[in-house]
Amino acid sequence: MAFLAVSASAQEQTRVQGIECGVEREVSAGTLQESTFNRLSRIYEDIGEEKYAEAYSALQSLLDRGRRTEYEQAVIHQAMGHVRMQQERI
Repeated sequence: MAFLAVSASAQEQTRVQGIECGVEREVSAGTLQESTFNRLSRIYEDIGEEKYAEAYSALQSLLDRGRRTEYEQAVIHQAMGHVRMQQERI
């Protein structure tokens, strides 16, 4: 769950260099709204308890509800992919 934590300087531009192409570009570091972070934390507790169906449903609801930044949508989709991967292992 550590990847969800965001520092205060997350709004600053970050210089990123592509490993393969060697091109540098400026990208904004993503942030999560506190309510989204808290909800994701509870969902990851469900995932830890192997309650995958409940977790996936909650993630879908989180994605469908309200406005989400592109970064928040990406984090939610990543979590959904994680849940689906775990479900296939069962």
